[in-house]
Amino acid sequence: MHKGNLYSPELFKQNNFDLLRLIAAFQVALVHAIQHFQVEPLYYVAAYLSFVPGVPIFFFLSGLLICAAWERNQDLWIFFGNRFYRIFPGLWVCVFLSTVVIILYAYILNKNIPYLSLALWSLMQASFLPQWNPEFLDWYGIGVVNGSLWTIPVELGFYLFLPIVYVISKKTLISLNKVFLGLLFLSFIVFQIIIIAIPTSSLQLLVMKLLGFTPIPWFWMFCSGVLVQRYMKIIYPLIVNKMHFFVLLFLCVSLIGDKFDTPILFGTSNELGLINWLSLSLLVLSFGYSSPWISDKILKRNDVSYGIYIYHMPIFNCIISLGLIGNLGLLSGLLLTVLFAIFSWQFIEKPFLQKRKNTIYSR
Repeated sequence: MHKGNLYSPELFKQNNFDLLRLIAAFQVALVHAIQHFQVEPLYYVAAYLSFVPGVPIFFFLSGLLICAAWERNQDLWIFFGNRFYRIFPGLWVCVFLSTVVIILYAYILNKNIPYLSLALWSLMQASFLPQWNPEFLDWYGIGVVNGSLWTIPVELGFYLFLPIVYVISKKTLISLNKVFLGLLFLSFIVFQIIIIAIPTSSLQLLVMKLLGFTPIPWFWMFCSGVLVQRYMKIIYPLIVNKMHFFVLLFLCVSLIGDKFDTPILFGTSNELGLINWLSLSLLVLSFGYSSPWISDKILKRNDVSYGIYIYHMPIFNCIISLGLIGNLGLLSGLLLTVLFAIFSWQFIEKPFLQKRKNTIYSR
């Protein structure tokens, strides 16, 4: 095997993950834009994009990178402090601006809103229960101000689970890889029960509200990234600079999976079969380590993906509340999303991220 394909810890930071996160965030924003601005000629684009779902990609990369961060430095204060700087400053500003806009719209449109309830809603949006969508905001946009934030408590759950799993492994003397593999399959079974076994009904909606917005059914995606990181020495030579092969593999699996509806081969969007997920993960990983200088050359270490993810729906709702839909709504929504994401990165996220302790790339 070529010497350049041999993995070393130094190669871990040479990747296209910033670019991957940007692609994943833009996939989510574009699909939502096409749907909510009702751009019917582009519905087929949204259907194709659903084969490359952004949220599962985020969960996979999170497992890969967060596991590496924890293994480099298992100081809980540093670990959770770094996660805090990544998530909350940008989120809090986004929620604050969203709340201000809602108040302005309520005043202009002569809508009565209970301000104490609005304050409680803002607190929930900025913390651990962003899934709460009160009826008094039904008039605003699509009626759900920022539905994308459901992944925030899921991610926070991943961060909390990870150190606990390491402690369990140490106490039980069961190898970490076996623990994560077991959790992967248990979580996948729960995922399948929610998506497939329970019929589409009020029961499924209830189960989704109870479990779907927790880390439990999504933990298998996170565990996949963790296991890849732990087996990176073996996997890296198999995927580095081989993206063309994994693109073909992914296309073949997607075409076949589109014709099936089984736990092994099925699904688009966040509902993925096991083989579909495997092919997507391999594609993501190979993209990350094929010509790994591309991301830095394009983005210059600027990561606006989080801003795009958290701002796109508040901006879309703001525009929809003005009655603007169709192509003009879509284009203006995406443009404003990018501008706000750049603002968030430059003036909020980046300054706070500079306060983090280096846990991934330090030796």
